[in-house]
Amino acid sequence: MALPKRAVVAFIGLFLFATTAVAQVDRGTITGIVTDASGAVIPGVAIKVTNQATGVVTPVITSSAGVYTAPLLQPGTYGVTAEKQGFKKFAQSGIVVGVGETVRANVAMAIGVTTETVQVSGQAVQIQRDSAELGTVVSGQEIEELPLTSVGDQRTPASFMKLSPGVTGRGNSDGGPGGNQYMTTSVGGSIVSSTTLKLDGADFPTATGFEGNLNALQIPPDAIGEFKLEATNPPAEYGRSVGGTASFVMKSGTNQIHGTAFEYVRNTALDANQWFTNASYAGPNPDGTFSGCEANGVTAPPAGYTGAFAACKSLSGRLEEMPGEEGYPAYLGSRLAEFYERAGKVVTLSPKERIGSVTVVGAVSPPGGDFSEPVSQNTLRVTRVFWALDANLAARRHFPSINWLTSYSLYTGDLRNWYQRTVAKDWPDMRIEALEILQKEAELQDIVQLVGYDALPESEKGVMDIAKMIREDYLQQSAYDPVDTFASIRKQYLMMKTILSFGKREAEAIKTGAQASQIANFPVKSKIAKMKWTPEDQFEAFVQDIDGSLDQEFGALAREIRA
Repeated sequence: MALPKRAVVAFIGLFLFATTAVAQVDRGTITGIVTDASGAVIPGVAIKVTNQATGVVTPVITSSAGVYTAPLLQPGTYGVTAEKQGFKKFAQSGIVVGVGETVRANVAMAIGVTTETVQVSGQAVQIQRDSAELGTVVSGQEIEELPLTSVGDQRTPASFMKLSPGVTGRGNSDGGPGGNQYMTTSVGGSIVSSTTLKLDGADFPTATGFEGNLNALQIPPDAIGEFKLEATNPPAEYGRSVGGTASFVMKSGTNQIHGTAFEYVRNTALDANQWFTNASYAGPNPDGTFSGCEANGVTAPPAGYTGAFAACKSLSGRLEEMPGEEGYPAYLGSRLAEFYERAGKVVTLSPKERIGSVTVVGAVSPPGGDFSEPVSQNTLRVTRVFWALDANLAARRHFPSINWLTSYSLYTGDLRNWYQRTVAKDWPDMRIEALEILQKEAELQDIVQLVGYDALPESEKGVMDIAKMIREDYLQQSAYDPVDTFASIRKQYLMMKTILSFGKREAEAIKTGAQASQIANFPVKSKIAKMKWTPEDQFEAFVQDIDGSLDQEFGALAREIRA
């Protein structure tokens, strides 16, 4: 028999409500029995459970068995009061409720008038008798005060999972040198990557699709109130994971304006390398991080850390604000703009007035590399510049590892007249020509992988050769070389002009019958490769020497072809 339309809607509504209730696994519960001096239960007692930080009151009434239960409590410190005609008012404070915990607070009422109060302070350590679960709560104080430095994921609160009994493994997302990118932590003897991460009761999505990828939890520890690791025997509402469930709870704020800030810098004089870094001839790796949190009554992610804006979803939901795109707050774009507008021309506050500039680079790492999500798009809308870091370039030791094909700047048109006036009239056109050569090389790479380099026509071999010179002799840079670490715009112009001049001469020679293999052995190519290591005061003379060598070697090749 077909159900009436209203019955179907009611059924769907009940299903949605049930789903919402199951998701609140981060909330705690206070329960207990109310008795009199003789031990008899007292029904109908008015119980008020009050959050001592926010003042939020949860009222309940004891049942006929004298039992009361206050569910869905945010982690924090609570007070319980009990009132009934003919009995003194009962009050107990300092009841600490952790993530997903059930705390028993029994009430013993004495006969008297309600104007009298029996005050109980503190909370005795109790054995957990209301559930069979085994878990560990890591408090906010432990998260804030214990040191947090680990390979790959500094200041990731999920690293504190190792404080729980039965947890083994390195505890970071990449496992350190020689490890993989996934979590190497095992909970209770289970397989790795089998621990569910939850944030405020909802599953925390991972870019890889694996459970327990700690790299997905890019939230500052300052924004975490506490978390609980359910290692064994978790209740059914925790879901499917065999490796336990780590429930993280954002700080809910208080009625007081408060904030935090942190800074740590490693002294570069005390830096020491690991073996892998020494093997690659890299210098010490100083690491400094600054961030901070401030808000009106709540604690927010640091404004200077673009990736932490992902936590705004949860924060905005707590404040019951109007959601914007994909659940982010509607003011996300304006907040990002307020931060980036700090960049620009500045006058320094020094005894001698100096004019400088402040450059702000925002690091955006969206899940799955999806740059269409709101944080990335709002950042790009303000900065108008995109540097795409390429893991393949880093693996080939090509630094800086910025992909020249996917990176872009929307300021090139604005700066064209300045470049032509300050550097050279042909500088903007040379930049476009170099990009076209690199784009052509990327298209030819697919053909080379199928048929090989030797099967290419000579003209396309020349394109591949000149593109290699642009990549290795111009774009690749060493920050540890005292000369190559910086190049003036005048030097950059002369370097590019020399490389493109070589490419034009090579193309003309190939049209007259020369082979790309003949040109590949020219001694002048080694001189071009040394341009980036030539000091500024010697550079123009060095370029003139290269121009003379180009004339001599290509002239000799032309005479050889005519003969």
